[in-house]
Amino acid sequence: TNPTVTNVSICSGSTATLTAGGITPGATVKWYTVASGGTAVFTGNPFTTPTLTAATSYWVTQTVAGCESARVKVDVTINPKVTPTISCGTSTISSVQFTWPAVTGATSYTATHTINGGAAVNDGTITSPFTISGLNPNDAVAITLTPVGGAGTCFGSASLTCTANACPTILTPSANQTLCLGGDPTALSVSTTFTGANAISFVYFTTAQTGSAMYIGGNLLGNVTPSTGAATYNPGVLGAVGSLPNTAGTYYVYAIANPIPAGATCRPFQEIEVVVTANNTVGPASSSPTLCLGTALTNITHSTTGATGIAATTTNHGLPTGVSASWNANTITI
Repeated sequence: TNPTVTNVSICSGSTATLTAGGITPGATVKWYTVASGGTAVFTGNPFTTPTLTAATSYWVTQTVAGCESARVKVDVTINPKVTPTISCGTSTISSVQFTWPAVTGATSYTATHTINGGAAVNDGTITSPFTISGLNPNDAVAITLTPVGGAGTCFGSASLTCTANACPTILTPSANQTLCLGGDPTALSVSTTFTGANAISFVYFTTAQTGSAMYIGGNLLGNVTPSTGAATYNPGVLGAVGSLPNTAGTYYVYAIANPIPAGATCRPFQEIEVVVTANNTVGPASSSPTLCLGTALTNITHSTTGATGIAATTTNHGLPTGVSASWNANTITI
């Protein structure tokens, strides 16, 4: 007698298990890929096919006492796998988000991910949107998402890489400045990719800062809303509100992000050095002698502060012929 067999459906990329019925005890069951001729590709029952991606037919026989039955056909139908469509959602400098629409027939979704090609992390069962946090700027996160469904569903995995945002930048600071007490500093400026109201703060310290220390403490000059990629702050005359102190010294002004970025690795800055110098002074004459004609003049001296020489504003500094003036070590000698 001929064996019996039932057609089956499988998901693409799977194997099918074919079982022949009506087999006489002790019979030899053979499976073929052609209706006649050829040789059996498998002997036994049941028969597990190779991995199939296209509809395939097989034929089965049973041999009893040396007599082989007619070949009976069985069809394997292939159902395509349905994969999710993943998109990158909202990213920040420390997180990425993955989203996907519902897949028909899926009851849940499982996922794994890697960061910058590292070890895979099992995320278990997840839902859309799915956010991965704790990243560094520019980290590349690759997710593999697999729908899960009931019997008869055919699902495949899909993968996508989303990248955390790069750090916004603060670049090209305006030039360092040197001015005297009571001076009016020129505007302080930087270029930046930060945006939003008051996104850049200008703060100053009396010592140079390293690392991201300029984000802690210091003295706020003011906040600036960037415009067309630049942030400019005019501090006004020394000593005024929002300006540097009207005190001689070196001040380190930093342009920093406001508010302070959560990620310590993404706290850009630029430094502008402002040196305030004391005004030059000249003390009174050491003496004011009254001389007779032909009498030699005893040297007259003036003490100075902040000076580096005598300005030649008039011929011989306005002194009579034969009288000269010189400066050395903060002293003018006539």
